[in-house]
Parts: sequence; structure tokens; C-alpha cells
Amino acid sequence: MKKIEVLLVREFSAASLVPKERLLADAACKLDECIQVKSIFGGKKWQDISVGDLDYTEGVVLRLSDEAFSYYIAAYLHRFITRYDEADVMLDCIMSMLTPPLSHGEPRPAWVASRLSYWSDAKCGLIAQVLKYLSDEHDCYASKQALAAFWAALLPAP
Repeated sequence: MKKIEVLLVREFSAASLVPKERLLADAACKLDECIQVKSIFGGKKWQDISVGDLDYTEGVVLRLSDEAFSYYIAAYLHRFITRYDEADVMLDCIMSMLTPPLSHGEPRPAWVASRLSYWSDAKCGLIAQVLKYLSDEHDCYASKQALAAFWAALLPAP
């Protein structure tokens, strides 16, 4: 196992499972993607989500509540660390969700408040480390953008 993978598993394994009723950003949603959210993620720990279920779920992951996204991000990051070459469009989707919209060159406070409210400082630092790993090891443009926009400031001091 890569060191970054070990750190990710250790940091996110203690997180509490998101109850089924809090998975969706819109609990009343009846779209196919919302039904898929419940099927793929409902009652499952992030470590138990199959690789096949993570692939091509860009419409599904966009329907997750901030709380659910904050929990299941670990499954996606783990996938990118261990199988980067197979990540396909999901990498761009997740990286865009981790890249804050900017106002006058600064991350919008509402984005920061909603995204970071579910993550400890340690988890934020680890997400930044994963983005740096993807940037350094795979020359991942999308992770470079996320780092430049926000996450680089959360990297541990060298």
C-alpha cells in the first residue's frame, strides 16, 4: 500500500456512516440519479462501495448531500490513488467538486463553509495531500487546479 493510501484509510475509516435519509441534497428527489444514490451508497461504508459502482457516477455524486459527499469522498480518492488510469471522467467530476468557485480571486465563503464543515483539519490536510500526490505522480491537471484554487494552503509544512 502507498503511504498516502494508508493515511487516507486511517483518517477516514473512523468517520460515521451517513444515514440513508441524509444521503441526498434534495430528499424529495425522484430522478434516476437520486434512486441510484440510495442504491449505491445507502447503508454502505465508503470502503464497501465497489469500484464498478464508483465509475461513471458523475450524475449520481452531484446529487449527494454535502454530508454524504464529505463521507464518500474517501472512496473516490482511494480509487484515484490506487487506479488512477481507470478513473476516467470521475476524476474531473470529483476534482471540480473540490475546486471552489472564486470571487475576486478568493474562494467563496459559502462553498468553504458548506464543504469544510464536515471535515476535521486533519481530513482537509489529507485531501490536500491526495491532490498533491495526484499532481506530482500523475501530472493531474484537475488536481493542480484544485490545489491552486484552495487546497495548497492546507498542505502540511514540509
